[in-house]
Amino acid sequence: MTEQPSSESNRDPFADKWDAYLTQVEGDAASVLVNLAFADGQAPGGGAWLHQWALPMRDPGPRGLGTVKEAQGFEAVETEVTQRLSDAGFVPVGRERCAGHWKLSYYAETER
Repeated sequence: MTEQPSSESNRDPFADKWDAYLTQVEGDAASVLVNLAFADGQAPGGGAWLHQWALPMRDPGPRGLGTVKEAQGFEAVETEVTQRLSDAGFVPVGRERCAGHWKLSYYAETER
């Protein structure tokens, strides 16, 4: 299990229950980081909405997972996005790197 590299604004029980693994998504190599607080299938607040954003990588590398340089550059973006969304009431669910895209997922109690 790994800890999410994020700001202190994340609220328990969501801040430190993360795991990462490699898999395939639709035939493409994928790196997944998932918030294990949702392992039981329950979203926070009951009927929450899942929001996802897919951002294209500048340097996806040969497998589409991104290079070390790509990851270092995107880490600051992901940290800032997570901070701002957490401040607005979103809860981070996970991240997928696959096919040249970073996909970030968050729960919120309303559709936005």
